Amino acid sequence: MVKLEKTKVLVCAGGTGGHIFPGLAVAEKLLDQRIKILWMGTKRGLEKQTLCNKSISLFFSEFKGVRGLGLSRLITFPFRLFVEVLKAFLFLLKQRPSYAICCGGYLTVPFGLAAKILFIPFCIIEQNAVMGTANRVLQPFAKTIFLNFDATVYSSHRATSVGNPLRKEFERLATIPPVFSRNGEQLNILVLGGSLGALFLNTRLPECFSLLQNENKKFFSIVHQVGNDNQNEVCELYRKLNVRAVVEPFFESIVDQYQWADLVISRSGAGIISELMAVGVASVLVPLPNAIDDHQKRNASILEKSSAAKIIEQNTLFQTKLTSFLCSINREKLIDMAYKAKELARFNSAKIISDEVIKALNAK
Repeated sequence: MVKLEKTKVLVCAGGTGGHIFPGLAVAEKLLDQRIKILWMGTKRGLEKQTLCNKSISLFFSEFKGVRGLGLSRLITFPFRLFVEVLKAFLFLLKQRPSYAICCGGYLTVPFGLAAKILFIPFCIIEQNAVMGTANRVLQPFAKTIFLNFDATVYSSHRATSVGNPLRKEFERLATIPPVFSRNGEQLNILVLGGSLGALFLNTRLPECFSLLQNENKKFFSIVHQVGNDNQNEVCELYRKLNVRAVVEPFFESIVDQYQWADLVISRSGAGIISELMAVGVASVLVPLPNAIDDHQKRNASILEKSSAAKIIEQNTLFQTKLTSFLCSINREKLIDMAYKAKELARFNSAKIISDEVIKALNAK
């Protein structure tokens, strides 16, 4: 058995909160065991702002993905991948982690391949209902494969479904039932575009709320998360439309916002789906139409099939369908949707994964 306080574990996760937060949830469990965490991320993502107060050594990769991009990048990709695997190889030789956790996204590929060459065991964590390209590449080499959903497309028979690792603030909600506002006829609506914001939601939803208030006399209290670059523009749009709304770029403590809300309108990334289930809150899900492998729609379908959410796709009928739904909804229906979302939640994923990592470390 190794001394865990002298052990290093590498977490590869970068870009969006959907990759970062599951990795952080597992990392926090390992930090509790005095394991040293190395984190490989990207300079363009949330890593700096999310991990700055953590006892984590942060490193950055310049590697860029290939899917959905032009022919020139596709042609040069094998060479760039070779260079990045070499860089990862040298990084692993220098830092000497005993284990690696790959949370999906293109930057994990060179580090997973280099770890395999160096006989460093690693696991992959797949958050979505369709396994991402990076995890599909690494799947044959991974020691363990952890899934969020049972029926994940493209996953190996070796994979284990454990749910999506949740941060501690969500784990604490395991025994707390859904919370509802007491605002009479007024409903609290929380709009989330994900950690990077969603241009479509940021521009179309203020118009929808304006129509509802002016034509249907339906009143809402609105909090809208817009991403880091759009706050001023969205505030101005709400002001011009005479709609009162609180507009924020990003929430450090999102749990309070979820518990305030009667309804969440959001994209359907795996992180948000898992958080909706953990809190127990009704939702309207607007899948990103150009998401690779249409994974956001598949994520959203898991909630809709359980009557915990309503999918409204991003197309020319979006505004009509959303206003119709909001006009017809009532508090009793939202409460029913919230409880059905809560029934889908799994709260021990981070512990299951961290226990497996520790088991692998002790077996070395």
